[in-house]
Amino acid sequence: MALWPKVRKGEEGQVFQFRELANVHFNSHLFYELSVLKGYEEPILKEIKKDSPAYMEAQRLLNILKYFDVLDDIWVPPFSLLREFIGMKEGK
Repeated sequence: MALWPKVRKGEEGQVFQFRELANVHFNSHLFYELSVLKGYEEPILKEIKKDSPAYMEAQRLLNILKYFDVLDDIWVPPFSLLREFIGMKEGK
């Protein structure tokens, strides 16, 4: 989480400023992605200790995730962009 501000800064300088110059915009958002990601993120976020600089952000994210049910990633197609972040299950 400590790297996130640098990621956002890179997006601002290298991606978003050119968005209006693109011929096509593609929104890759998937309505089920937070439910799938919850299964990966929640255990990691719960491990962050109170004395960590990331604790408040972890709590904020956990508060958002509590509104989502976990969806097993077996339902994510192998060609989905979400697979870039969650990988493939064994045997696929």
